[in-house]
Amino acid sequence: MSEIRQAILTLTNIIEQRGSDQLLIRFFGGERKAAKAIYYAHHHTDPDEATLKRTERIFAKVFK
Repeated sequence: MSEIRQAILTLTNIIEQRGSDQLLIRFFGGERKAAKAIYYAHHHTDPDEATLKRTERIFAKVFK
């Protein structure tokens, strides 16, 4: 599956989660830390150590 399709599925999943609205509002308002909160609270809810490391590496690149 292409990266764009993965992103669309991830966003759709997050948007449909109950309680994600306020975090999305904060993120779209410019709060970068809200992106990570959204990801962990509404997508990867029980990440293992490898996922945590990978996420931190990717977020560091995207949110410089």
